[in-house]
Amino acid sequence: MKKVVTIISVIIIIAAFSLTALAGCSNVSQLNKLEAPWLDYEQFTYTLSETVGETVTDIGTLVITVRRLNSQAVTLNEENFENITGSYCTYELNVTSGDNAGDNIRSDVLFKRDFTPIASYKVTDLSGTVNTSYIKYNTSKNKSTLTYNGTQSEFKQSASVYDNEMLYLLVRASDVKDSKYTMSFSITDNVEGGARSITVSQGSELTVNLPDYGKVECRSFTLSAAATYGDNVSLSLLLASSPISISNGETTTDIVKPIIKIIEGAYSYTLTDISITQE
Repeated sequence: MKKVVTIISVIIIIAAFSLTALAGCSNVSQLNKLEAPWLDYEQFTYTLSETVGETVTDIGTLVITVRRLNSQAVTLNEENFENITGSYCTYELNVTSGDNAGDNIRSDVLFKRDFTPIASYKVTDLSGTVNTSYIKYNTSKNKSTLTYNGTQSEFKQSASVYDNEMLYLLVRASDVKDSKYTMSFSITDNVEGGARSITVSQGSELTVNLPDYGKVECRSFTLSAAATYGDNVSLSLLLASSPISISNGETTTDIVKPIIKIIEGAYSYTLTDISITQE
């Protein structure tokens, strides 16, 4: 894939990231205050669009599904994880038109209630080339394992570490009302293992008009990769400032801090549907 894969390569496919201490206390307090706002089951569907000049073309979809677990078993990469209390999230990206039609990425991440990662698994099929990455955390003292295309290696794990697939959920679970909001991380490349850095900062409020949900006021966040990795790639994440109410039969349910839009250069992912009913 061309530029569209930048968001996936830098934000979704990277293996893991650990906390880098800041001079102030805001970053530390954000991680100490993480609290999952999602329901037992939430599924969000986004339209992937490309903008060229004044023309916007829909070229695919992204589906993000998050589930709460309460002493439940999960199978990830054909391996069983028993008695998990926490969350399980999946990402499914499909490019359906344009030069990259047929490309797809699937990723899964499993983590505990306190956001300690357990494992993640990714399969990418880009231009006919398939790659897999499987990470298991805390496999031995201060160490985790990475299996990339069947080859296993071990990397050192710091005391506070999160999987890259948790990134969107971490922002959503953080205290977005903090006026001094900022988070910085170092990340481990899931192919080469080098340490990289990503910073999350809060920007201005924006309004997004969604056909099914009307005008939604959003808080904006910028996710930036270091100049040494990703050519100063920066990604914008928009979260709803207030809950979005959806109807479920005769009842109405509030979805707290849903991700409304993701923007990276000419490409954007815009929310089109929310489901809280597991099929």
